[in-house]
Amino acid sequence: MLADTFVQPLKVYSRYSREQILAAFGESTFERKSSNREGVVNLEAKNAVLLLITLEKTEANYSPTTLYNDYAVSEKIFHWQSQNTARPETGKGLSYVKQKHKGKSILLFVREKNNDEFNNTTAYVFLGLADYIDHYGAKPMSINWALRESAPHYA
Repeated sequence: MLADTFVQPLKVYSRYSREQILAAFGESTFERKSSNREGVVNLEAKNAVLLLITLEKTEANYSPTTLYNDYAVSEKIFHWQSQNTARPETGKGLSYVKQKHKGKSILLFVREKNNDEFNNTTAYVFLGLADYIDHYGAKPMSINWALRESAPHYA
């Protein structure tokens, strides 16, 4: 069963850089910088997955195969598309479908776009823990997540 709390140092609704998020979960340290460049960070030792989501994607910054369609359905439901290799019957896709049964924590971090109007990297808003509701499709899978906390209007 999924734990009601997931011990971690970040505050829901606060903004964090990718580097801060990775450091908070031990993926980057002073001695070792994470090589992760993807929007999915699997924390096997913590039985958790971090989803770092950019809403506005352009062909200038993303390949045609990574222009995922991610968006808030409501204040409590978030639609996310998995990586192109995910299928619901195997691997990562199955781990999302079986999230509650496996006790896996899914943590969502969302930002509007890569850079602000001054070309500074935009920070992610931490939306907190999310629980699997349902999905459709494969390669990528379209998954609806139930947010445990309502998403703020500025996220």
